[in-house]
Amino acid sequence: MERFYAAFNARDFPAILAEMHPDIEFQSRFAQAGGAVYHGHEGVRGWLEDLGQAWERLEVELEQTFESRADATVALVTLHGKGRVSGLEIHEPAAHDLRWRDGKVARLAYTDREAVERRAE
Repeated sequence: MERFYAAFNARDFPAILAEMHPDIEFQSRFAQAGGAVYHGHEGVRGWLEDLGQAWERLEVELEQTFESRADATVALVTLHGKGRVSGLEIHEPAAHDLRWRDGKVARLAYTDREAVERRAE
């Protein structure tokens, strides 16, 4: 997971794909109309293009992880970014629900961070 977020922050496309299962299902909070779902490595390529058009800068700060099962992890993150056109700066707490297959991310979706934090208490 740390390798995936580091690759994303560096915009290292080959390294991002190396951490993702070929059948990845990826939910983006920021792409097209507030949340598109991308499929497979080609979908990831489209997602990165969409992000590049919308964001001058976007990084993910990994804060904490919780394993709910051997193939499922929830990550508490903060998204830091600056909109390309608007110049809007964000520092948004979020939570990712990740599913794993063959040691790679097979699904990434957003989940309710507050609910995760309440369960962790």
